[in-house]
Amino acid sequence: MIIHRLEIKNVRGIKHLVLDDLPEEGIVLITGENESGKSSIQDAFRALINDFHGSAKKDVKSLQSRSPGAGQESPEMALDATMGEYRVQLRKKFLRGASSELTITPLDGGPARTATGRDSDDQFKELLEKHTDENLREALFVRQEDVANQIAASGILCVTQALAAQSHVAPDADSEDLKLAFSDELMQRVTEEYKKYYTAKTGAENSTFKGYRKQLEDAIDQRIQCENKVKSLDNALRVIEKNEPAIQELIAGKPELEARRKALEEAVQKCAAVAAEAEKAKEKFTQRSADFQRAKKDFDDRLALKQDLKKREEALQAKKAELEKLNEDSEKFLAQQQALEKALSEAKDKTTQADDKLRQARRNNHRAELVVRHADLHSVVTKANDLDTQRKNLKVPATQIEAEDLDALTEAQQNLSIQQHYHAMSSARLDIRGPQGSRVRVDGEARELLEDNTEVLLREGTSVELGDFHLTYRAGRDKDGNALGDSREELEKAERSFADLLEKYGVSDLAGAREAHRAYREYQDQSSSLDQRIKDILPAGSTLDELSQELAQLTAQLSEGEDLAGAHLDLDKSRALRDQASQELEEADKAAEEATQGREDAQKALDDLMASSEQEARVRAQAEVDTLSSALEEEQERAALKEKEIPLSQLEENSKDAALAMEAAKTLWEEAEKQRDAADLTGTSEQLKAAENKLKNRQHRQEKLEEQLYEARGVISTGEGDQEVLEAARVEEDRARAALEDIEAKASAVKLLYEVLTKYYGQARDAYAAPFQARFNELARLVFGKDVDFHLDQALMAAERTLNNTTFEIADLSGGAKEQIALLERLTVAMLIEEKDRVPMFIDDALGNTDAQRLESMALALNKVGEKRQIFVLTCFPERFDAVSAEKTVNMGDVSRIG
Repeated sequence: MIIHRLEIKNVRGIKHLVLDDLPEEGIVLITGENESGKSSIQDAFRALINDFHGSAKKDVKSLQSRSPGAGQESPEMALDATMGEYRVQLRKKFLRGASSELTITPLDGGPARTATGRDSDDQFKELLEKHTDENLREALFVRQEDVANQIAASGILCVTQALAAQSHVAPDADSEDLKLAFSDELMQRVTEEYKKYYTAKTGAENSTFKGYRKQLEDAIDQRIQCENKVKSLDNALRVIEKNEPAIQELIAGKPELEARRKALEEAVQKCAAVAAEAEKAKEKFTQRSADFQRAKKDFDDRLALKQDLKKREEALQAKKAELEKLNEDSEKFLAQQQALEKALSEAKDKTTQADDKLRQARRNNHRAELVVRHADLHSVVTKANDLDTQRKNLKVPATQIEAEDLDALTEAQQNLSIQQHYHAMSSARLDIRGPQGSRVRVDGEARELLEDNTEVLLREGTSVELGDFHLTYRAGRDKDGNALGDSREELEKAERSFADLLEKYGVSDLAGAREAHRAYREYQDQSSSLDQRIKDILPAGSTLDELSQELAQLTAQLSEGEDLAGAHLDLDKSRALRDQASQELEEADKAAEEATQGREDAQKALDDLMASSEQEARVRAQAEVDTLSSALEEEQERAALKEKEIPLSQLEENSKDAALAMEAAKTLWEEAEKQRDAADLTGTSEQLKAAENKLKNRQHRQEKLEEQLYEARGVISTGEGDQEVLEAARVEEDRARAALEDIEAKASAVKLLYEVLTKYYGQARDAYAAPFQARFNELARLVFGKDVDFHLDQALMAAERTLNNTTFEIADLSGGAKEQIALLERLTVAMLIEEKDRVPMFIDDALGNTDAQRLESMALALNKVGEKRQIFVLTCFPERFDAVSAEKTVNMGDVSRIG
């Protein structure tokens, strides 16, 4: 399979991607950042060739567009490729509106055939299976997560065929023979048979022998058991003779033991009752002790309250005497206090009036500031709106051509002129003379000969018909087979490019484009000038919409107040109004400060008087008298209530009664404790436990003897026929022994076949694997150096690497080396397969763990394989592949993206 063109639409983040003009041989380098869609290219290609268009499996659904707004767009892919002797065009659309279209054209010029729907899927699948190997595709379509995984090349049929042909082991064998001879099937069959009897690693016998030996051992055990059963009849008779008298003896002694247990149970109950009485006596003593403590505390607390009241009364009388002496000297002080309090009240009234006037002046001043701001905004917004209207009224040209667009058109026309000139200069000319009026045909078009020479431009393929002669011009060829001097392709490309640009910008020629550019630039200049004038009018950091909104808010706010005689629209009037309000505010503020100072002076005078030592002492004494009186009254009321509730004499009597009750309860408790000690509940309980254990043990012994007796009677009752069973067990033992001997004989034969086949298979295998080993080492030495050597296992996977006389298993190498070796295995497969079997190779984000030196070495290997094979390299680090000779480079940043 060779891919010529691949188109992807609406796949994950890719809106539209076209990979065309793809080289049949060489490296296509596809670069882009993470999540730019590189891996999606390979996933989309896999779905295109592997999945039916109506599939709804998880892998197909995962291709849907990732943009929320593109949910209706279905994934769509198209492929143009060569497969065997056919050119194939395939287009599939998945999920919503699923469809499939297929066109197959024979390369020998035969008629094309088309198919749609499921028929298209089936025909393509048949073509894919015929001309490609599925295992080969899986090996060469390397996913990002599988880059470091090795492949088993021996399982790929086309690789097996190539190795068989190159090694001359079986060059004429057909596919089925090769599968049997070189895909391990024969060895696998023998090995599977061998593994039925022996372990592959050590050659030891496996569980098959154990099974047959186990059958023999079981048969022997069964025979021994049968012999034992026959012998056990005598033992059963002896058990019966021994156990029957013993059981009778146990039954006879049981009533006496039951009576003993019952008597002990009654004794334990009596002891428990005595103990319970002792606990009750203890609880009663504890309760009486608590009652005594409470009664004693209540009595003590009442005595303490009585003493506290007496102390409070004495303290209050002393403090009243002190206050009475201080009050005799306070008449003059009271007169001064009243005068100062009156002056303070008058100062407070003046302060309140001044504050009211100050608040009104502030409101008036704020409104005046709003009026000035309104007038200022009205002037600015009016001017800016006029300029904005002029800008909006400018006529926008229908055709908008920027300077860079005009440069592109100019460059395209210059390139067209150069190609036309070059085409005219490089084209060969053929002068034709003949009778005037006679005709010739040039490229199928009739032309009349004139008097002068008739000139014909000769280009590759030009045909001239002269009578019966048909002439075709063939230009000379360069080393690559391209016609020399034929510039038509470049000329046509230049003509298409210039025509596409004219159509893109909507003009007929370059002059029209220049005129459209001039008109558009004039419009841009006028618009920019008006924008700048608007910016010059507006305050810095403000927009016209913000100022218009603020003006509307101010208009609504001012309309709620009194009529300002148009001052909000006249800037000079508004400023005069603001100056007047500001003057009134200053005056009101000064009056408020003076009133506040007068109030503070009056307050200070009163505070100084109240802070004098005489007044301070009187006030303090009065406060103490009030506090002591209040506290005394509360305590007296509390004491009266308590006395009324329970008198002190009653509390004293209660305390004495509680003490007597506590002593009586203590005496009863001590007596109950003596009775409990005498009863010995613990000892009696232990005697009862011992009696119960004796009964239980004798019962258990009786049950055990009865069980043995029952089993012995069962043995006797079932003993009939044991001799016949014994004979059958001996026959089964002989059969199991014969089966074991038979399987041992078969295993011995298989082992001999396995050992002989392994010996000669290894020799043939070495010859078959030699071409793969040689190609792999050839590539590996480009990467690891000329002294490297690899050992391959039977699956043709690298198993060991020897470098600088040191050998390591591949599993013990670094992650970077493993990745490089796995990629070299795939490149070796790509090199080995025949031309007819080849498929493109996809490598997704490989060599991430490879250093700079190894990257250059891996590039050599890639370049070598890329000379004869088509390889797609996808990477987000293009610098890794700087040394790769890429035939085509695609940057995912240039791809139409979704979202």
